[in-house]
Formats: sequence, C-alpha cells, structure tokens
Amino acid sequence: MPRKQNGFGSAASFGFKGSGRVDKGKGVGAFGQYPSDRRYGSSVHRTVIENWNLNSDWTKWRRGYELYNLAAYAQFNVYNQDFDPGLPVSEDNPEYKPAELESKLYQGTEYAIETFFKAIEMPTIKSDVNTHYVVKRFIKNDEELAEITSRTGDLIIKEQQFYNEIWFKAIASSTKARLLLQMINERLTDGETEATLKQVLTYSPRVKLDIPAMYKGKTPTSIVIDDSDLTETVVKVKIPLDNITIHENRSDTRVINQGLNTYTIPASGVNTLTDINQLIGKIVYIKDFYEDEPISSLDEARWDDYPEYFMLSLKEKKKDKDILILDPGVSVLPPSMYDIATLPSILSAVDGEYTISGSYAFLKQEYQRYFGRKYLTADLVKQEVKDFSYSVFPFTILGAAVVDNNLELTSVPFTSEIKLYTEINDGTLTFHDKSFVKYVQPSSAAFNKAINTNVDAWQDEVFTSGNPLQPAEVYSCDCPSYSKAIIAMPQSTQNDQTRKTNRQSQYPLPTALGGNRFENLGIDRVAGKVSGWGKAADKNMFKLCKHTVTGMFADGVQLIEPTQYPTELERDLFEEKLKAELEKLGDAWRYSAERGGISLTEIVFSLAQGLNLDDVETGYVVLNSN
Repeated sequence: MPRKQNGFGSAASFGFKGSGRVDKGKGVGAFGQYPSDRRYGSSVHRTVIENWNLNSDWTKWRRGYELYNLAAYAQFNVYNQDFDPGLPVSEDNPEYKPAELESKLYQGTEYAIETFFKAIEMPTIKSDVNTHYVVKRFIKNDEELAEITSRTGDLIIKEQQFYNEIWFKAIASSTKARLLLQMINERLTDGETEATLKQVLTYSPRVKLDIPAMYKGKTPTSIVIDDSDLTETVVKVKIPLDNITIHENRSDTRVINQGLNTYTIPASGVNTLTDINQLIGKIVYIKDFYEDEPISSLDEARWDDYPEYFMLSLKEKKKDKDILILDPGVSVLPPSMYDIATLPSILSAVDGEYTISGSYAFLKQEYQRYFGRKYLTADLVKQEVKDFSYSVFPFTILGAAVVDNNLELTSVPFTSEIKLYTEINDGTLTFHDKSFVKYVQPSSAAFNKAINTNVDAWQDEVFTSGNPLQPAEVYSCDCPSYSKAIIAMPQSTQNDQTRKTNRQSQYPLPTALGGNRFENLGIDRVAGKVSGWGKAADKNMFKLCKHTVTGMFADGVQLIEPTQYPTELERDLFEEKLKAELEKLGDAWRYSAERGGISLTEIVFSLAQGLNLDDVETGYVVLNSN
C-alpha cells in the first residue's frame, strides 16, 4: 500500500534540501554591508575597519611608487628650439624638453594669475583611450594672496573641531583680496605648509560675527524647489542683421564623432536667413562669457525666502558681444556635451547684445552656522553682499524671429551659476584639518622637494613661516579615484572589436550618502560626458591617486610614505592585486599605443581639476576642448 500524502502534497515537500558545500566560502567581496534590495539610491554601510582600509592613502602611494620605479609613464615633450645640432645631446643641450601649456587662473577677471601646466600620460585598461593624464599646475612668478597673522583662539575651537576646520586670521593684499573669494577649495602654501582653503570669512558689524564672504547659487529646478515663480536661466540675444556674417556650409554629409556617439549632419545647411525657423535647435556661443559687476548694476533684482533656500531672481542686459551660432546636426545631446571645435559654424556676429534672466537658489545649510542664532534670510544676505559674477554657457535656440531689422533669439531654459561677494573686513581663512601637508627635506639628492602627508594640524605647527600665501603646485588626474567621476562611458570597444565593456557598471550610482540635489545641479546636465559621485567634502582634502603619486616622483617630488597602513589582511590582498596589476602593464601600453593620440576630453578634464573648476564650470571647458 503506497504511503499516504498529506494535504499539502508530497511528504518530502517539508524536507530540508541541505546547505550545499561547507568547505568553500563565498569569498571576499567589496567592502560593506549591502541592502538586499539594490535599488537606485540605496546605500552601503561599512564597519570602522573597512572605512579605515578604504580611507588609507598607503595603497595609492605604494601603487604609484611601484609604477614610478617601473617608469610606467611617458612625458609630454616638444622640440627644443634652442637645440644645437652641432653639439652632442646632453642635459644642457636637449633635443626635446617637457611641454608647457600657458594658461590663466580665473581667466576673464582683472585678477587673473598666469599659470603653467606640464603633463605625463600613463597606460591603463580602465579607460576608453587606455590612458590617464596627470597634469601639474604651477606658477613661475610670486603671487602673494594674504599673510596669516594668527590662529584663532579657544572660544571657537569646539566649533572648528566639529566641522573639521582650522581658522586663521589673515591680512589680504588689497589687490588680491577679491581673488581669495575665487579660491575656495584651492591649495595654498606659505612655502612650508600646504592646505585646502575651505571658506573665507569676513567680520560683519551688523551681526557681529565672522560670516562667509562668498555665496554660490545655482539655477533651481522643480526637483529642488517647486515654485512657478522661479525659472531656470533664459538668455535672449539681439543682433542687427547688418552685423551678421553667414558662413559657407558644406554641401556634403558629414559624420561627427562626439565621443559618446557618432551622428550625421545632413547636407542641407543654413545658408540664408529667409527661413528663420532653421535656427531653432542650433547652438549659440557667446565668446566673452564671464561677467563680474556690482549688484547695483542689475536691471532687475528680486530676493525671496524659502525654508531651505534663499533666492535671487535677476535680469541684466549686456552689449558689444561677439556671437557664434553652431550646427549640432541631428544629435539631441545637451549643449554642455558638445565639442565646440567639431561643430560647423552657421553664422557669426559682432556688436550683439543679450539679456539674461533667471532665479538662483542658495542652500541655507551651507551658511546658517556662521550666523549663530540669527536666522539666515534673503534680506540679511542682501545687506551684506556687494558684487556678483556669472558665466553664460552655450545654449540651444528655442525661438528665433526678425524684428525691426534685428535677429532675436531665445534660449532653451538651462542651469547656470552665480556667485555673490562681500567686502573682506578682518578676514578669516578656514582650512580643512585633514588637508594639511608639510614640505620637508628630501632623503635623496634625486628629489628637489619632499611632501609629508603625516601631519596632525591640531598638534603640529602649521602656517608659521611668516611667508605670504600663494597658490600651491597641484597634481591632478582624470581617473575616477582622483576626480570621483568617470568620463565618456559606457565604453564601446577596446580595439578592432576585440572587447566590449560597460565601464559604468564598475562605479557607484548616486546614493543617500552621496552629494545632495543642490550639489548635483550642473553635473547632472553633463551626465553623458562626465558622471560624478563625489561630495563637496571631497574637494577639501589633499587629493591623490596612484597616477598623481607617480607624477610627483617623476617630477622630482618625494612623497613621504603615509603612516595610515591598512590592516594586515588587506595588505596581503593588496599585494596579490598589485602583482596582477603590474603584470598587465604590457597590455595597457599596447592598448594605449594601438588607440593612439592624445584624448582631448581626458586631458582637458585633468586641466579642469587643476584649475579648481566646479561641476558647472567643468562641463563648460570639457565641451570646449579643441
């Protein structure tokens, strides 16, 4: 007689199936406890030991030092114009010398600083072009910004420790005081100590406190503030028809490669202004893009208050501008993703004018703590600020018309940025306490300088040389470890269709512990070209990666070994990873050579890091790489 089943089916349905093999573990995965529901916005939680290992700079230093010893880099060189072919090649008579790019910090302002860049390239497998670029930014002339006079007293020491800040009283040069307001998140040095400037404070007689001397606002969106009275930035351009030059357009079809994708510009171009609607969807580029004026010069200004933000809505007209209209073809990419050099010019104009209008949000939580018990309002800030500055980025044409013998264009609403400035009175400079390094004597004659990162600014003497502060030498890189961003992903092919990979899957999506919505304004508009996950605090640290470590050693700068070692288990795992990484160097060099040439997007992005550009400004220079 067969065994009777229970009412739930087979009797074996409630049996255990076993736990599988127990002699083999799952293996060590990435650090952290991951939520079972891996949805967009979910966070990873790490233990104290895991955070210690991840925050240790020792692994970056070790990788960079090994790459330096293996000479896994190539210097950008140019022909030496002073080379004498009649003499043997020597150190005093080199045929080639390191290439230097001359540029300016805060170009377009009356306080611009002449600066120079040198670069090296390093092979990698984790890049579309199989190359990362390390850029060194330096100045040749003394640029005295301010002189530190004292460290602040014990009354606010607890506040400084809570916010990881150290405050110094300083006297700014009369001609360079305004420049300090542009140098937030810049590396400054007095020749012995170097640190990242976090904020510039000025004493306010109204509130009798040290308050910020600069406020940064961004165009809000409905995601940030839902208010029908607030608008994104809109630009209206007016050009006399007599001032317009229409450029001859090619009659053939062109294929344009924008890095992210390849698309076709049809053969038919805009050759006349008979059909004005042909300009809709084209790109307007205003060459003189930077403005710095007193707030009193605004044609209209309205201040508003919200629980989390205060707002400035403005309108301003500017004249005598050179203007270009460019053809993006059939691509639907936003203007911030275009390479201006690759777009055909439709027309150019001189003596044009534009009117810019829009609303700008300022996040109160960034400034409220400086005002103590006094609630931060728009009216309070209005009484303190004196000047403003902004940039007009390339924009898409939404509407076009000819009115009274003038060509009038209206932009698609877009995100922009504005900065408000006060006068510096009894200035205070705040620095992140984890950003301090000291210059020490190198241990070998092979190096001309040594940097010690093992500095505790709460115990060690810092900024005591008495020398004025100047912009420090900065080594920057386009790699994700340094920039907390990834460029031009996903990758389509390695070479000759031999590899396809989506590199985006290797890097995190935004999370609850990442940058907030306000910080992401700007970078979210260039997400296809540059996707970032860094927070504001990341810009306040002494930033380095294995590539910049290699760049420092190659440039004769000895980086002292960091003392924050990872745990023994992590060091053992690291040695295995390092061995495997070094074994792949040959493949990286081969891939880099096969793909050939210099990637303009990557090296311009490295330059943007060295110039301390924020997310909105970085998008601007990336699209202008040529």
